[in-house]
Amino acid sequence: MWKDIETSEDLLGYRFHAKLLKEIVLDKSMLPTSIGIFGNWGYGKSSLMLLLEKEINEEIAMHVAEGNTPQILQVRFNGWQYESYETTKYSLIQVLLDSVEKYLSDNRDVFEKLDILLKRINLLKLGVLLLKKYVWDKIPNAIKSNLPQADDLKECIGVDDITKFQNEYTSLFVTKFRTLLESIVEEAKFDSIIVYIDDLDRCSGEKMIECIEAIKLFLNVKNTAFVLGADERMVERAIKEQIYSPFSDYLEKLIQIPYRLPRLSLNEQYTYILFLLLKSKYPNFFNAVIKDYNDYKNKEPFGNYDAEKMRAALGENKIPDVETLIPIIPMMTRFLNGSPRQLKRFLNTFDLRMRMVQVANIREIDPTVLAKLMLLEYNFKYQRLFESL
Repeated sequence: MWKDIETSEDLLGYRFHAKLLKEIVLDKSMLPTSIGIFGNWGYGKSSLMLLLEKEINEEIAMHVAEGNTPQILQVRFNGWQYESYETTKYSLIQVLLDSVEKYLSDNRDVFEKLDILLKRINLLKLGVLLLKKYVWDKIPNAIKSNLPQADDLKECIGVDDITKFQNEYTSLFVTKFRTLLESIVEEAKFDSIIVYIDDLDRCSGEKMIECIEAIKLFLNVKNTAFVLGADERMVERAIKEQIYSPFSDYLEKLIQIPYRLPRLSLNEQYTYILFLLLKSKYPNFFNAVIKDYNDYKNKEPFGNYDAEKMRAALGENKIPDVETLIPIIPMMTRFLNGSPRQLKRFLNTFDLRMRMVQVANIREIDPTVLAKLMLLEYNFKYQRLFESL
């Protein structure tokens, strides 16, 4: 069976997309920017972001090997994990500040004026704390533990009366935040800070808009890139419910580069299912085939990697358990909606029922016939036919 989670292992041919997006987020002339990776449920948005992160890590490693270490920070934020908090947008800011602080501290030998930079981060953390003071009980303990203490705050802001400072600072925070954050990015000489915001479409409409607007209001400073993964239909609904503004106009102000994942072609679905079967049945042969697949895609990005190419990569190794199931692949591509998640879930259900056959010691079961019945069951257009059968 197969886990229904995102992965940086490219079984969908998404490496092409990742390479393209990498060129944007590492190009200083394109920054700051916000990229919306849009696609329907189960299209692989989270996996594409993991692939992009992996591509950038490989780029960093290549430069390090050449003796030139770029200052690139990648930050991950899952909006759904903070859905229950009233201050989701401030949690996003907090996660970014914590990540910058950790990066600076871990590489303290590289940065000049480190103490000054860390004090500025403490100052920004104080501002976030003030704006979240009414929901302190709902802030995760992991975030509370990273907030500066009173003595640290007095030292970094140069005042003794914190209460007086609170009253004066809160009103200035929004306008000063961007300036101070940008000074940190510039003086630390960051080449790029890439923030991945995932599962945004699982949040309520209010929280979704909060996160998107936090980017524009607070975080969209020099040398930053924000990559958001969401179902565009859910974003449209949230805008209509929360903003009462034309969807396209509002989205264009917040998302500079919309990047829509297309539905997998029949050939891409075929290859994906083939890889899932091979990885499950013959994991020892899988790596060799994936390497051959990646080599082929580097030469032919839009080429079709079919069963014949897989057999050639396997050489003399035989895969009868996969060969038996190859006939069901065209049926899956025809009757299912083509999303990677649904294809995987169908195979999981199919595999579970085949295991039930083995446990029940039923010998006269044709996997192809079972798959046909299941496809009728899965497709709502044919459920009545399935029930009559």
